[in-house]
Amino acid sequence: LIRLANDVIASMKPAVEAGSTDEAEMTQLRHILGQAYAYRAWFYFDLARLFEPKLNKYTNVRNLLHLTVPIVDENTTIDQTKSNPRVNREELYKFIFADLAKAEELLKSYKRTSIAMPDLSVVYGLYAKAYLEYGEKDNTAFAKAADYARKAVAQGKYTPLTQKQWEDPVNGFNNHTSNNSWMWALTTSRENVGNLHNYFAHSSLEAEYGYAPLSMPAVLSSFFDRVADNDFRKHSWIDPKREYAYQSCYPDAEAFVASLRDYSALKIRPGGGGYDDYAVGNTGEVNMMRMEEMLFIEAEAEGRANLENGKALLKSIMDKRILDGSYVCAATDFATFQEELIFQKRVEF
Repeated sequence: LIRLANDVIASMKPAVEAGSTDEAEMTQLRHILGQAYAYRAWFYFDLARLFEPKLNKYTNVRNLLHLTVPIVDENTTIDQTKSNPRVNREELYKFIFADLAKAEELLKSYKRTSIAMPDLSVVYGLYAKAYLEYGEKDNTAFAKAADYARKAVAQGKYTPLTQKQWEDPVNGFNNHTSNNSWMWALTTSRENVGNLHNYFAHSSLEAEYGYAPLSMPAVLSSFFDRVADNDFRKHSWIDPKREYAYQSCYPDAEAFVASLRDYSALKIRPGGGGYDDYAVGNTGEVNMMRMEEMLFIEAEAEGRANLENGKALLKSIMDKRILDGSYVCAATDFATFQEELIFQKRVEF
């Protein structure tokens, strides 16, 4: 993926720098180049999170602290890759933020026609995610994380998922056009989809042609029990008591729900409600970024500077999930607050 981004950058960058008398062509080239920088920043950010060791009680990583991955950009030669060691976190994040800055500049005028293409709101969202992670070593980064999270939401004029959208048996978590929460998603089509090697085949219990109905992915009972009974997100999993009227794209929803094991996940629906046709069900969109993530980033980042502000922001999120306003965060220190916030992120995502 990084190689593909590098190839696009190597191809587009000289043309953009050279300029053109054709304004429309130049605008298109700038947008393509900006998207390539955004994608490359995202790819390296994921690698940073995967490979940078963190202090922990299980493994001694002190000799590897702060090391991430080698950087390979559009100018890296084959000979240079033969001696290209892992860089420290500061160097990699400097590279990531530089790519995001370029993407921000190049995508200022971009109006996307596909949810799969990163626009300015996505760039701000990537900034927010990266600064929150980077902030573990730089406290000034947390204020930037909160600021970019707010900018991402404002730029796209996004709003949170409602209960009706969350539980939609046809469009639930497979279609960005059914809500105003999704910021970025992968798209598929009938021409490039199979029956089993697919996200929905593995994650949707209603995709009867897939693996999920056989494996029935579920959560621990302890996790389920911790979710408040009046939190509508709890309907993402099957209550052993079966007291809730779960919706399903199956013709007989009640019989289908009765066939599921306790605590199994009825959240992600096959595309278009196509439970019996993989060419329909597997063409749903796969979410990569939602505005709710930005809200959680803002709350955590603000909570580091002022616990009460963070708790207030968390409550504002939860008041959209526990609709009677009864949610209270009882944390008295940041560590407890962060644990509660991360638990609620687990429920959300």
